[in-house]
Amino acid sequence: MMVSLAQDVEYAVTNGDPAARRVMLLRMTDLFVDTAERLGQSQLSAFETVILKLSQSVETAARAALSESVAGIANAPRSVVRDLAYDADAAVAGPVLSRSVQVAEGDLIRIAEERGQDHLQAISRRRSLSERVTNVLVSRGDGAVLRTVAGNDGARFSPQSFDTLASHGADDPDLKNILLLRRDIPAIHIDHLVETAKARVSRKLGDEFGGEAAAVAVSRAARAVAGESISLQEAAVAVDGWLAGKGARHPEEADLVAWLAEGRVMEAIVGLSRAAAMPAEMVLSAYQGAHSDPLLFLIRSLRFGWGTFKAFLISKTGKEPPAEEMRGAFEAFQALSVATAQRVVRFTAARDQLQKAG
Repeated sequence: MMVSLAQDVEYAVTNGDPAARRVMLLRMTDLFVDTAERLGQSQLSAFETVILKLSQSVETAARAALSESVAGIANAPRSVVRDLAYDADAAVAGPVLSRSVQVAEGDLIRIAEERGQDHLQAISRRRSLSERVTNVLVSRGDGAVLRTVAGNDGARFSPQSFDTLASHGADDPDLKNILLLRRDIPAIHIDHLVETAKARVSRKLGDEFGGEAAAVAVSRAARAVAGESISLQEAAVAVDGWLAGKGARHPEEADLVAWLAEGRVMEAIVGLSRAAAMPAEMVLSAYQGAHSDPLLFLIRSLRFGWGTFKAFLISKTGKEPPAEEMRGAFEAFQALSVATAQRVVRFTAARDQLQKAG
C-alpha cells in the first residue's frame, strides 16, 4: 500500500498540478490522523517523508489545514511539525506552535526571537512554557502577548520576567489584574502594583476632584490589587481582564475553587456568573441567600462537582458547616439532576428579566 502511495505522491509532486498535490496531501493527512496511534516507527517514518514532501509544494491554505490536523497528535512527524512551525505565515505556524508537543524548546525560543507578534501570541497559549521561552515572550511581546502569557497557568517566569511584567502592569490595568490572579507572583511585585495603583489614582483624582475623593479612590484601588475584600464591580474588572488575557469566555471550575481557597470570593462569584452567562448581581444574590438552594441549582446546572459547591458553602462562613448540615447539602446535591437544575435556572433567569422589563 505504501509503495503505491509513494508512487502517487511522486506523480503528484512532479507533474506540477497544484490540485493533485493538495488532494494527495489531504488523503495522506487523513490516513495518518486515522492510524497515528497504531503506527510503528517505520510506518511513521514513511508518513513523515511523504507528508513533508507534499506539504512543501502546496499553497498556504493547505499547509494551514495540515497544521491544524497534526497539532494535537502526540506522535506527529517531527520534521513536518518543525517545518510548519517555522512558516512565516502565522496561519500555518499557529496551530502547531500553540498545541504540538513535537515542537522543541530550542525551536520555540528561536521562533519567538525571530518572528512577529502573531507567532508570539500562538506560543504564549501553549499548555506549558519554560522560563527560557517566557523570557523571550516577555521581552519581545506586545501588550496582547503579555496578557496572554501572564494568564497562562502553565507558564513559568524568571524573576526578571516577573519584574518586566509588573512594570508593564503598572500602566496596563488588564495585565495588572491578570498578574494578581497568579498564584506564583512574588509578594514584592504585589506591593509594587499596589503602590503604583495608589499613586496613579491619587494623582488623577487629586487633580480633578481634590484630596478627599482621591483618598477614597486610593483606598479602593489598594484593596483591589492587594486581594482584600473588594466590590462586585471591582471583581468583575479583575476577572474580565484575566479572561481577556487568556482568550477565554469564562473561568474553569478549578479556577473558581482556587480563588475561593485564596479568599477571593467576589472573583469566584463573578467567575461563576461568567460561566453561567448570568448577571453577577443575580449570582451574588444566590450566594448571599439564607438558603443554599439557589446556589446549588446554579452550580449543578453547570455540571460542576460537589467539591465546588462545598467550597462555596465553606467560603460563606470561613469554616466547614456542621456535619449534619453538610451531609444534607451533599444528599441534596446528589438528588438534583443536571437537567432539572438547568430548567430551574433558565426559568429563574427569564422571570427576573421579565420583572426588570416590567
